[in-house]
Amino acid sequence: MSESPEAIEGPTKFPKTTLAAAALVLVLALGAAFFPSSKGYEMQEVFLVFDAPGSGTEREEFFHSLAQVLGEISEHSMEVVVCTTRGEFMKQAQGGVDFLFCPDGLALELDPAKYAQMAVGRRRLPSNLRPRGVTVFRKSVGKSARPWESHAKRTVFGDSISLVSVGPEGPVMRKGECAFGPDPYNHAPALHALRLGAFDFALVRQWEAEEFFASGLLDPNIWGVHTRTVPVPDMVVMASTMIPLVDRLKWADTLALVGRSEGETSEPVSLLQSHLGALGLVGFNILLEPDFELVRRNFTRNWPGATD
Repeated sequence: MSESPEAIEGPTKFPKTTLAAAALVLVLALGAAFFPSSKGYEMQEVFLVFDAPGSGTEREEFFHSLAQVLGEISEHSMEVVVCTTRGEFMKQAQGGVDFLFCPDGLALELDPAKYAQMAVGRRRLPSNLRPRGVTVFRKSVGKSARPWESHAKRTVFGDSISLVSVGPEGPVMRKGECAFGPDPYNHAPALHALRLGAFDFALVRQWEAEEFFASGLLDPNIWGVHTRTVPVPDMVVMASTMIPLVDRLKWADTLALVGRSEGETSEPVSLLQSHLGALGLVGFNILLEPDFELVRRNFTRNWPGATD
């Protein structure tokens, strides 16, 4: 490639790791001291997952191995329920489940009185721990601040759910003539359609855009990139608020060690580590309430309700 793609920005500055670790230790200590255990909570034994139709056995194995880890901690077997539409997912969630795995956009739609953040997917360094949403555009057409309005029929979104794809203006975009990719965890289909000439603009996850440029699938002489969103959680694990805080923190702490522990691990954790690649992850980070509430404040006001 003769030049680097334009303006895929470097790592975003977040609070330093040491401060986050110290805050986590404090939260765990307070939880252990002031909140009761889950002995009085009756588990539903359901792990609800949102996934694209026909995503394959690799993802199924990932979801089942994650359910085994959650079940090992709770000493309850977890039934994995996979939903492929927004409406189906929200209906199942309203009925009550213990844990959920979904894109960040769906997590924002969940009732915060019923479900709380627990962990967020982590990717391999030196990439940002969280991706931004970017717009890949055809240079001969030029940049557009709102291509879903100025070039609606020539614009494709990586999906219709993730914050990295539709950002805070999801309702506006869904009313237009734009196209949407089928998979919130993989924006490659949208980028392939772009490079093959079907579109001039693609609003996608930063990681996929970088991979397409690095592999030569997108020519930087033809395509440019500019950043659209702040870094967002992307893939999140949520838990029922009926589960006491101290236990939710215990599960989050266990997930945060997946892929980091150098010692011996349990069989379920080892199995989960072997399947992380199905979603391009290397582990999880704890998602603290103030952090997720900041995302909620930035996006929820314009975020749509659950519809298919």
